[in-house]
Amino acid sequence: MAIQINGNTVINDQRELGTLLTSAYDTVTAGGSATVTNRTVYYVTSSGRTITLPSPPEVGNEVIIVNGNFTDTVVSPGNTIYRIMGQGQSEPMTIDLPYVAVRLIYIDSTRGWVLA
Repeated sequence: MAIQINGNTVINDQRELGTLLTSAYDTVTAGGSATVTNRTVYYVTSSGRTITLPSPPEVGNEVIIVNGNFTDTVVSPGNTIYRIMGQGQSEPMTIDLPYVAVRLIYIDSTRGWVLA
């Protein structure tokens, strides 16, 4: 079953982002490790990948990561001075749920990247 918003397919039956997806985001569908930029949707298409967040981040930067059928996608803050969810410096976050989308917004140097 596809997921649609206002009649436009967002996720198709193959669990891929729909071609009619319109947003303020760029969409990257290639598998592999990647450093994403601000306002990017990154669709993870293979297991064991690392996504590196923008570095240095600016307040308000945001990234969306859409996980495929994998439980081992690693999200890295990109530099030892940035953090995810206020964790210790440079500790990565693992997305261990298949078919989940995670939106991260950079708040400040104390709280770092937070889930939205």
